[in-house]
Amino acid sequence: MSAHAIAPRLDHVLVIASDPSATLRFLTEVVGLIGGARPAFGFPGWWLYAGSQAVVHMVQGTPARGSDGDSDAIHHAAFRLCDSHATRRRLQQGGWRYSEALVPQTGELQIFVSISAGLLIELVFDADSLPPN
Repeated sequence: MSAHAIAPRLDHVLVIASDPSATLRFLTEVVGLIGGARPAFGFPGWWLYAGSQAVVHMVQGTPARGSDGDSDAIHHAAFRLCDSHATRRRLQQGGWRYSEALVPQTGELQIFVSISAGLLIELVFDADSLPPN
């Protein structure tokens, strides 16, 4: 890259949700995204914002499957959050089932939640945000 080149950055993820109400509930209540303005594309959908950035675009449907049975759907999306205790509390209050893992070498906490058919959300917390054992 030249000194003047701008590094690419992830703009958004499109989620094809078979159960948009559950997906919206999770992304707003647990992750903290906010539903917001969306252009009038001529088909229904939602844009969810982190600050001023629409990071999740969502439509209702079933991911297309190829003749070999494979799907082009995203396996998972990850959101970096700050308070693992408050997040666990929201997960438990919302009845969400989840699993946890620690990342080797970095000590980051990963919480995995399957929120809809085939959509896995990873919630990532910095190691220095976790209380000592």
